[in-house]
Amino acid sequence: MPELNVELFDETLQHVIDHPEQHDQTSWRSECGTTCCFAGRAVALAGARWVREEYTAQQLGTSEQVRAAYLYADEDDPHSHRQHWRVYDEDGTERIIPTVFVRRRAERLLGLTDTQASMLFLVAQNRDEALRVAKEIRDGVDYRRDDDGDLVPVYPEPPTR
Repeated sequence: MPELNVELFDETLQHVIDHPEQHDQTSWRSECGTTCCFAGRAVALAGARWVREEYTAQQLGTSEQVRAAYLYADEDDPHSHRQHWRVYDEDGTERIIPTVFVRRRAERLLGLTDTQASMLFLVAQNRDEALRVAKEIRDGVDYRRDDDGDLVPVYPEPPTR
């Protein structure tokens, strides 16, 4: 199980609490870059480079929504999480750029399990839900899938004396 990056997690959580006008749980990152979901804010605070800052959706051959969800891959992103995009610069030069999905980078940087990331980044659909889930994760809660495939909390065992 990954270890929670308490410093980045708390910084992200505090930013969401202190700046509600910059939080939109339904968008990885807005076009202007001022609003983000929890995952988007975490990677932004960590200094991520967004693909959308350099390439249009047309250059990437994708939609605006997809373009907003990808970062340039860095050396610490596992190869299994990378996607390589063929892009064309304005002069027609073809380049291959390694990218990574925002969710995967945020999961790695924050030290979340796959189910914690799913709950916080995909299931929580508004600020209140994101704050509730973030506080649960901060308290050591993980999640598992029940028989219906829904994510349910798994609370940490109390310490024994």
